[in-house]
Amino acid sequence: MLEVEHLATVAAFVKANLGVSIIPALALYQFNDKLIRIKPLVAKGLVRDVHIIRGGRRPSSTASEALLDSFRGARAEIQSQLKKLAGST
Repeated sequence: MLEVEHLATVAAFVKANLGVSIIPALALYQFNDKLIRIKPLVAKGLVRDVHIIRGGRRPSSTASEALLDSFRGARAEIQSQLKKLAGST
């Protein structure tokens, strides 16, 4: 296994048939090449960590608190669905 820092390097290695890679969907534009095949990775239980970053020097705005509340609600819903899936296997 080889680890590199830049997606352009990954693309060059893949294009040269030196390996494969798993990348986030937002980075796909860097792999727009006829010699590279892209297939979605779908797997049961596949998860990705997401982080909320915010400043701590002043109170959050009403809009940012509403967005955080929306994320918290989505997190609760996802956790509920995962528990249901875990119980059905």
